Amino acid sequence: MKLRSIFLITCALFALFGDTYGRVQYCSRELTLPGLCPTGFSSKTCFEEFIEEYGKNSTPHNVTCTDVRLRRPLARKCSGLIICPHT
Repeated sequence: MKLRSIFLITCALFALFGDTYGRVQYCSRELTLPGLCPTGFSSKTCFEEFIEEYGKNSTPHNVTCTDVRLRRPLARKCSGLIICPHT
């Protein structure tokens, strides 16, 4: 009987709190850097630039590089999603 009660309480706690901690919010970010895709003048990919700018724990996703040829000097725009910083 005790084992069943403990099991039911544990299941209820997971049902209440499990979903709350599993959600991660992502924020859109852009960096404009000198040079053209894929590595610009820094010889780093946009993914590497995101890691350098926001840190390893930001876990960048869907990072893309787009050349901005209308600007002088030439530039590239790095876009992607990172885990939103806590505010």
